[in-house]
Amino acid sequence: MGETETSAQSSASDTHLVIIIHGIRDFAFWTDDISRSLRKNGLKVARANYEWMNIVQFLLPVPFFRNRARDKVWAQVQDNASEFQNNYPTGKISFVAHSFGSWIVASLLRDNPLLKAHRVIFCGSVVSRRYAIRAIRSRFFPPLLNEVGTADVWPAMADSVTWGYGNVGTYGFNLGLEDEVKDRFHNGLKHSDFLNEAFCDRFWIPFLNGAPPPDGDWPRQKPAWWVRLITRFKIKYALLVIGMAAVVYAHLAIFYGPSAYSYGEGGTGLASAPDSGTTTTFFPLGATVDRLHKDATEECWMPAGLCEWGWLTKRIAKRRFTYFLRYQSTIETAYACVDWKYPKYGSTTDPFLALADLAATFPNDVAFVDHGADGVELLLTPDKIIRDGHVLLGCSAAQAEHFSSDRLK
Repeated sequence: MGETETSAQSSASDTHLVIIIHGIRDFAFWTDDISRSLRKNGLKVARANYEWMNIVQFLLPVPFFRNRARDKVWAQVQDNASEFQNNYPTGKISFVAHSFGSWIVASLLRDNPLLKAHRVIFCGSVVSRRYAIRAIRSRFFPPLLNEVGTADVWPAMADSVTWGYGNVGTYGFNLGLEDEVKDRFHNGLKHSDFLNEAFCDRFWIPFLNGAPPPDGDWPRQKPAWWVRLITRFKIKYALLVIGMAAVVYAHLAIFYGPSAYSYGEGGTGLASAPDSGTTTTFFPLGATVDRLHKDATEECWMPAGLCEWGWLTKRIAKRRFTYFLRYQSTIETAYACVDWKYPKYGSTTDPFLALADLAATFPNDVAFVDHGADGVELLLTPDKIIRDGHVLLGCSAAQAEHFSSDRLK
């Protein structure tokens, strides 16, 4: 009689296949430990492998990479199930899925009405709390067992960073329907702490063999404060805002970017002293200063409203847009005894830098006063030299004696 009972038990256990599905960035070496536990307890084992999925493929909120992994697993599940059911027509098939593997199993149960599971075990799950458990209630033998580690941050991180996942591996489904879903909390366990032979022996073998799952740790610990924070304030929405801002910024930079300015490339004039053979070179600045004034007072070309944001115009147009409180137009008659050019090489994007440099080059003759948002002033100093109706910049008294507009060549 004992031999008959042993034979019956062996026959019953042989008709139960457990399919293991791993998570991302995982070569799934841990499945050896789980397989050892399952086999020594008389269960058959199959492993569904979708190969390596990196973190970028996992996080991208597009279906391609996720569906590709799911389809690979589905093909293997069909092959294993077909072979198993050919040998054991009344056999049972269960799933143990970790992390992204739980998303795959949840997706397969939702999308394939003919897929029937006996037991379903999730651990470190990234399935959403909004997953329609009741819609697939007839496709597995309840309850679905959801193992939760209170120190498992990755489901909460996945839910916070991207779309399409959830955080039931951090917080549980919390449906209050233990006849359909059993959230079992384990204080202090991290994302992969379930994946060992001892845990499987203690918690999963009895459940796979039909025993009701006992409760987890109580009182259960709360996730870390920062995990709760990113759950409430989703990182993905901040990233979305940053991304949209980057697109707008790029658009503005392309279509409303800076202009290039350069000044001081005019010709030269020569004037001789009437009583000597020496000459002094005078550089005409009038047209240059006039153009500089016009460039400085150019209206903001960015869209209406954005010009009020000085910090934005400095980043997009690379210049200020302001106005002159006072401007002495006499400076537009200027000649200089120094060859002034700004910048020395290339170009600038801000005419006001040229104005400041003009005043710095001729400090005894020109004053540039910057009042910030209240405007600027460009003035001639009291010490300026005027000869023959022209302002002379950077000239000594001796040089000024050489100047005569009718002798300029």
